[in-house]
Amino acid sequence: MSGRDRLPVAFSINRRKLLSAKVNGLVLSGLLLLLAYLWIADSFSLSLRAFLYLCPFLSLFFSQDMMNDEIHSGFLENVLFIGGRFRCYLISKNALVAAFALGIALVLFSGFAFYGLATRQFEARVLGQFVAGVLVGLYYVAAAGFLSFFFRAGSNVLIILLGQVLLFVGLLFTASQRMGLLNRLTDSSFPGIGAKLEFLAVSFVLPNIVIARRSWLNVLGLGAMTALFFGLQIWKIKSLELRKR
Repeated sequence: MSGRDRLPVAFSINRRKLLSAKVNGLVLSGLLLLLAYLWIADSFSLSLRAFLYLCPFLSLFFSQDMMNDEIHSGFLENVLFIGGRFRCYLISKNALVAAFALGIALVLFSGFAFYGLATRQFEARVLGQFVAGVLVGLYYVAAAGFLSFFFRAGSNVLIILLGQVLLFVGLLFTASQRMGLLNRLTDSSFPGIGAKLEFLAVSFVLPNIVIARRSWLNVLGLGAMTALFFGLQIWKIKSLELRKR
């Protein structure tokens, strides 16, 4: 199989896997129903804000079972992947999963944008928030993809979600403290490098907050972590050897 034919094959395989995963269908359907309910019950503005903050989770859920199940299923020993071509396939999964999630996000965002422009409810800052959401989605794909080398059956996604829940609970415990972490994170500005680094550290666990509070440090920091996780994936894949059967 030539290099030119590999991408269509990888695209076809991953499309089938994503469409056949029941969790993906439930998550996408739940998101659409929630957005429609908020739009009808409240307003277009609230539905748009919910979309901007929740859409990156599509990338997270699409990243379940990315690597470990593939590696141990024996599927990569197929003749399509002989001669080490399975490595190219595994590396391409990141781009394909991100592309699927981004494609859905773009379709939904286009609908919101057209309606917002037609009714003069669309604000320019929404574009910056959407771009930040794309970065968050890429971070989820990179982080969940790396974790999937060590955890199977969607556990990589559950670990990220559990970390976010624990962080959120911890922030709630500091809400009553005058100088607690939650109060510092919700300040209108971050005076001092210490506060900026603190916010950056929190964004590595709960990256969606970068959508609301964007700064060059946060964007560059999250981008650097995304590149790091992608780099770690490539390193793991290139050092991977399938067991002889």
